Amino acid sequence: MNIGVILCAIVVVGAFFVWMTEHEKKKAEAEKVNQAHKIFGEQLESTYRLALLSNDKSKALEAGRAYYGHLRGGSLTIYDEQALSNDLSAMKAN
Repeated sequence: MNIGVILCAIVVVGAFFVWMTEHEKKKAEAEKVNQAHKIFGEQLESTYRLALLSNDKSKALEAGRAYYGHLRGGSLTIYDEQALSNDLSAMKAN
């Protein structure tokens, strides 16, 4: 067997392993980011629910907009605003 062919095969296999390692690192990092995003959303939802229970409408509105904004990637829909309005209406008067 030609030494050039062997060296070429070694380089190709080495490059493949380097690529796989980097791919796995990126995949793991993306999973960490997704998990953090999920946890943050859960915290926003919890804050909103607690604000609704506190009967502080301005606090609930702010927390609700933060929560729904997170769900929608930053912008609320008219349906989100309606849901907020319904939730606020159901609160006891402060």
